[in-house]
Amino acid sequence: MYIDLLKLKCAYMKFNIIVLLLVGALLWSCTPKTTGPITKDTTSVPDKYNAENPVKLAVVISVDQMRYDYLERFGSLFTGGLKELSEKSTIYTQAYHEHSMTATAPGHATLSTGCYPMNHGIIGNNFYNQKTKRSIYGVSDPSVSLIGGAQAAPGVSPKNLKRNALGDHLKKASSKSKVFSVAIKDRTSILLGGKKPNHAFWFDNGSLKFISSSYYGRSLPSYIDEMKAMDLYADEIEKGWHKKLPDEAYKLSREDNFIFENGQFLPEFPHTKKRTAGFIRPEMKNTMIMRLTPLGDKYVLDMAQKIIQEEQLGKDDKTDILFVGCSNADAIGHHFGPMSQEVQDYYLWLDEYLETFIAYLDKTVGRANYVIGLSADHGVLTMPEELSKRNIDAKRISGKDFLDMITQAEKAAATQLGVADSLFLSAGSAGITPDYALTRKKGHKDAKVRQVIAEALEELDLVEEVFTLETLAAPNGQEMQELFRRSSYPERGHHIKMRYKENYLAGYSNNGTTHGSPYDYDQHVPILFFGGKIPAQKIDRKVATVDLAPTMARLIGLQPKEKMDGEVLLEAVMSQ
Repeated sequence: MYIDLLKLKCAYMKFNIIVLLLVGALLWSCTPKTTGPITKDTTSVPDKYNAENPVKLAVVISVDQMRYDYLERFGSLFTGGLKELSEKSTIYTQAYHEHSMTATAPGHATLSTGCYPMNHGIIGNNFYNQKTKRSIYGVSDPSVSLIGGAQAAPGVSPKNLKRNALGDHLKKASSKSKVFSVAIKDRTSILLGGKKPNHAFWFDNGSLKFISSSYYGRSLPSYIDEMKAMDLYADEIEKGWHKKLPDEAYKLSREDNFIFENGQFLPEFPHTKKRTAGFIRPEMKNTMIMRLTPLGDKYVLDMAQKIIQEEQLGKDDKTDILFVGCSNADAIGHHFGPMSQEVQDYYLWLDEYLETFIAYLDKTVGRANYVIGLSADHGVLTMPEELSKRNIDAKRISGKDFLDMITQAEKAAATQLGVADSLFLSAGSAGITPDYALTRKKGHKDAKVRQVIAEALEELDLVEEVFTLETLAAPNGQEMQELFRRSSYPERGHHIKMRYKENYLAGYSNNGTTHGSPYDYDQHVPILFFGGKIPAQKIDRKVATVDLAPTMARLIGLQPKEKMDGEVLLEAVMSQ
């Protein structure tokens, strides 16, 4: 992991020396990457769009929970789209998220805006609102309603996103450009698409089709009705999920039957509607197949093709953008873990699905006319039980045990402050907010209360370090402090945050696994760029996920005026 990076703006491609001299002053600065608040513009000119740019379509693909090591671990088995992307792209082997709360919502907002959570405001999938004193969903919006869903549900929109996304910059500079987004998860599609896309779509569990929000319009396009999952994949849903390759191909992964896998499906292949846990209701089994197998992301990529076709993306001289979120990779990773045969098999199927998608782009848009950027919102922790077998210090802290530990710290702090035991107004794995009304009555200053609680929490076995509003107020040169600072936003989130020990799974579940830490296994993801004139090369230097948006912008001839934390990755753009 890293924070202060010396981003050497050195070109590794062979260019005409005259061109290098012309662009050198603009692009070859050797300054450290700034930490903390943004202190510089990514460009000194207003929003600008190069109408002469030959790129007609930009596609940003996020594979939820994709660790970088999957490309290397499974690479020898790829024969389709992932093979082509790995071999014919500019790929960065040392790309990291540079914030501590590595989760779906902040990860996708970071990819789309080129900013850290401290600037775009999406610090978690859910976050505690200090004004309302309650936790809210990151994309919740009571002022809007869902369109097309089987049942009424709370409204969602990008209302909580505080920075413009890549698509917003394009729309400001080129009003005739089109921006669309699609994913299984609502927060993925919404936060990738930004504030003003033409539309964003996501999957509805009840109707088994794509839906949207009234934020984007009063109705859905007519082609949505042509994309009902039960009409398109009835046979696949009935068949279920079977291994793509013979058993011997899965020696790269652990045994198929692993007791700590989540319990919705039976642990070993095949995963079918008949091989589900007894608590799964019959009417939910079709949904399970669409949400917890590779088929769901095939559906997303098929929908992406449908959007390109129906909306005529990439058909004129104005660049369009399509955001695609492959969300089921996350559900499968949570359920089975990164070392499972299921995760390996998912990527073998994704390899096939992406081959079909790339072939469609080649045929309808032309490879010279499109660019793809691919990354991930976060990685995932290998199950602690697997790590323990390798003599690695790792532990699963059950929800009950975690609650007991937090209660122990609460009582210790309350005793020291001379207040009742119910000292915590809100507490969970994401952090703690004290009941200031209680402590102020005793004459305690808020900063002292936070310090006392932090000291009590640091006595817990699973806690490595504790941060408060005071310790996160300004950069102090410490890597972990900066990661947590970048996951903080005024009035959002808890006033006290804990860094757990590496490989410790705190308060999650008795099976499965998750993410959300500042460690490499959650931060290290792929970043690659493909298509157009982008060269095939592997770049082994540290870069950040905030760099994806400014690099995609440069690839399509766009120069946003608004500040970003990220920088243009020169190796990918110098030929474009």
